[in-house]
Amino acid sequence: MVQNCTKAFDQLDFGADSTPCVDSLLLAEFVTLAPGKRIVDLGTGSGVVAICLASREDVQVIGVEIQSSMLVLAEKNLRRNQAHLKGQVRLMEGDILQIDAVLPRGEFNIVVSNPPYYQRGAGRLPPSKEKAVARHEINVQLDEIVSAAAQLLCTRGALYLIHIPSRLDELFMACAKATLVPKTLCPVYSKKGAAAERILFKAVKQGNTGIEILPPKVL
Repeated sequence: MVQNCTKAFDQLDFGADSTPCVDSLLLAEFVTLAPGKRIVDLGTGSGVVAICLASREDVQVIGVEIQSSMLVLAEKNLRRNQAHLKGQVRLMEGDILQIDAVLPRGEFNIVVSNPPYYQRGAGRLPPSKEKAVARHEINVQLDEIVSAAAQLLCTRGALYLIHIPSRLDELFMACAKATLVPKTLCPVYSKKGAAAERILFKAVKQGNTGIEILPPKVL
């Protein structure tokens, strides 16, 4: 299924680091879509998630990115694939911390994000600025992403993201503060018998209680 996200597209450029692109494809596959939905991709990076979502269904996707160098890469990917997308994807430069200045509140059905996994100050930063911002919470933290998503979502709208299992407790607490109710979890394993390396996560704004644990994905 992950391969299906990109099979119709031309020369998608994921940037210098291939690891996040796998997570982006997993996230794009995980999202439940229906025609006409309005979607925001927070921290769109190279635009992979936005493009893959538009490839799956007749939806409108806005990719928001603060790094101008990554926005250039996303725009290149978008130009290469405009014939496939029919104007479904729009890219915007913007700061998640000031999302009100970029997009209207409460008007989107879905928000997706492949956020930085590691807390500010944790571990050694990669030499590349783009990699550092993608992996570490330099510009934005997990609770701030969840809060921005809650602002953008309409009632019963859904947040989808991918993260590391060790921060699942923080994710639940952030959702509670933002009136988002966790609904679906899917663990991702690199091989059978190993510990989960990623968690695919869905929460619904003002949703009903009850969590579904999906069968694990093994890469």
